[in-house]
Amino acid sequence: MSQDNKFFEDFSKLAGSAMNQAFSSIAELKVNFDAAISHRLDKILADKKLVSREEFEVVKKMAEEARKDCIKLNKIMEANKKGKK
Repeated sequence: MSQDNKFFEDFSKLAGSAMNQAFSSIAELKVNFDAAISHRLDKILADKKLVSREEFEVVKKMAEEARKDCIKLNKIMEANKKGKK
């Protein structure tokens, strides 16, 4: 009976070790896959000549300021038109 227990104990250790190694290999494969995908995506995006978030925010702020200036100028022009009548 004790030999049966020893067999199952050894088998359990061997199976556990194999599973740990398999999970470790899968985790390593996932890390490598993620890195490859990230690298490829970076290359694709770089080829598209997209702007950075910072550049976008700067231009967005400039456009908002230009719109405010345009509204002010339109109000001045309207006031001038009313004054000439």
